[in-house]
Amino acid sequence: MIIKLKLDRMKKLICMSLIILYGSCASQKKVHTDDLNLKLGVTKTKCFGKCPVYEFRVYENGDMVYHGIKNVDKIGTYIVRLTKNEMSRLEEEFKATGFVELQIPKQKVIRDMPFVVLTFENKVIRYQPGGEPAVLKDLVLKIEEMIERKIGV
Repeated sequence: MIIKLKLDRMKKLICMSLIILYGSCASQKKVHTDDLNLKLGVTKTKCFGKCPVYEFRVYENGDMVYHGIKNVDKIGTYIVRLTKNEMSRLEEEFKATGFVELQIPKQKVIRDMPFVVLTFENKVIRYQPGGEPAVLKDLVLKIEEMIERKIGV
């Protein structure tokens, strides 16, 4: 009899825990993070040293997702909603570089150098710092400044 009461209590406790867990997950904000809605992005990959490693993506709905991975001030995922004005400025920065038409000459890959991956309007440019056009270097600096203003990285 005592064992049956304890089992009933355990079942109730497990059911209550699952209900609470399910309810807390269901109330979280939905962020559109599929690549179909991706507007633009910047990724910096790792190197053998202390290179900053992060992913930055902006989606059509204005969600800005920053994921600090290694050697950055903020580790983890941070989500901020950009205003329409901020979205327009970012798009204009990419367009001002001639990004869609830009061609990067093939570089010799240096094993200890990180890659920078830029994405805009379904075009991806991948390069190692040092061989990129100055407009791309300036673009990445402007984006990093904006990230710092928005989330304090």
